[in-house]
Amino acid sequence: MLLFDNFDLTGWEGPEALAPGVSEEFALVLLTSSTPYPAYSNTFFIDEMGSGQRDELIRKWVALRTGDPDEAASLAGKARGVVDAVLGKNLVPSYPVFVLTILESSVTAGESGQAGSSYGHYYEYAVTKPLREGSTGAEFDIYSAVLSALAYSRLTGGGRTADKEELAGLIRRHAPDAAPEDMIDAFLRSKTLRETGTACEFASAHAYHYFAALYLSRNIGDAEVRDKIAAVFSQLGDGDNAGIALFLAYLSPDPFVTEQIGKGVARASGEDARRTDEEREAFLDELIAGLERDKPGELHEMLVDYQARQARGGAAPLSGGPAQGVSGTSATAGTLREVEALLRVLTESLNAGRAGGASESPYGLWTAYLSSRLSAIDALRRGKRVKDMDREEKLRLLMLYEGAYAEALRLLSLLTASGLSIPEGPYSLAAGLLRPDPDISGATRFAEENPERKLALSLLKTAAAESLRLFRHKPETEKELKNISKGYFGGKIY
Repeated sequence: MLLFDNFDLTGWEGPEALAPGVSEEFALVLLTSSTPYPAYSNTFFIDEMGSGQRDELIRKWVALRTGDPDEAASLAGKARGVVDAVLGKNLVPSYPVFVLTILESSVTAGESGQAGSSYGHYYEYAVTKPLREGSTGAEFDIYSAVLSALAYSRLTGGGRTADKEELAGLIRRHAPDAAPEDMIDAFLRSKTLRETGTACEFASAHAYHYFAALYLSRNIGDAEVRDKIAAVFSQLGDGDNAGIALFLAYLSPDPFVTEQIGKGVARASGEDARRTDEEREAFLDELIAGLERDKPGELHEMLVDYQARQARGGAAPLSGGPAQGVSGTSATAGTLREVEALLRVLTESLNAGRAGGASESPYGLWTAYLSSRLSAIDALRRGKRVKDMDREEKLRLLMLYEGAYAEALRLLSLLTASGLSIPEGPYSLAAGLLRPDPDISGATRFAEENPERKLALSLLKTAAAESLRLFRHKPETEKELKNISKGYFGGKIY
């Protein structure tokens, strides 16, 4: 098996750019990417965990801590309450890394789980926990000074690794009374650093990002540091810069950081072509209408059947081959990475209540993200007409669009939970369903007034289904969401 990590960072247009002999040498080629390649049918995503999946993870987490049935039941109940309380604020997504970190940081410490609800808070905990557990508060402060200096050295052009003598020099500079060998051993034992031959490097990207941001936040008055911060925010398409910027938005209340976020938002929003959704919506309305004509009244069942066949590998890709329509993918991927990074940074800043001028245009940034996310799918239908497509092609294309819209709407729901106000319309209504306290009446009213807007109604159905999966709702709310997910609004089917 060949594992190719961060394939999207190569700049290649698609997997077909790999050497032709690769498939002959390896039985399985696994590519990881933060940017989707919609032209390929054998694509899998790390999805947010639904309430049932979270319960299963909690059961496994509890089983590692106690074998006593009564104690396990009590701990599991407390854990579910804490996780639901944090995720119920809708400020962080329900990915496994957040669920586990909430469990470790709140449940075992006996906290309510309400204090922290941001990317930065939980990533900081995950990065620093092993080092904190093996040191006193004073020792941890010294460790942080050394590690942040090491991270800044790498950020400003140093290598990924530092030999032990270089590391010892940093320790002598920041902790002259400490024994370098003992401190290096503490870094390695906590797995904050790892050995690579005779040198050391950060064991994870998150650790590097956190300590680099820590250095920048502590030395922001220095002109050189401010220049470096500006450089980081100007190139958020780079994964390291994106990670550092996220932690910096969490750690620093300095107005200079807020200013850089605002500039990034304005730049990314300005680069959006402002292309209208009207043409795409018209195409998708026609696509959905075509599927309804194929099998009247059974669109929901068709989509469920297609998803099941796709999971088994039985769904055919779009005709024309995977390479069709993917030119320009690398450029789109770069834009998508930068805008997605800015959205996360902006959410972090909004959560901290210090978005400043950046809070004026985040919706434009989100629409730029949506446009970038959909453009690769648009390319797949270019030159096609709905009446010439068979049912499989229609279903495949609709599922691609619905998946992209669902991901973007989830981001929008997280932004709105951070305090962002957005224009009224299908997007705001769908985001309003994707939260623990969904606005069902608004969605129902829209459906009754706009029965012909098939894409808009499809977004509401998708949002209702995701809300059911992600959150625990009261029985009556759950019933209404189930109906909406199947196309029933206020007792009528649309």
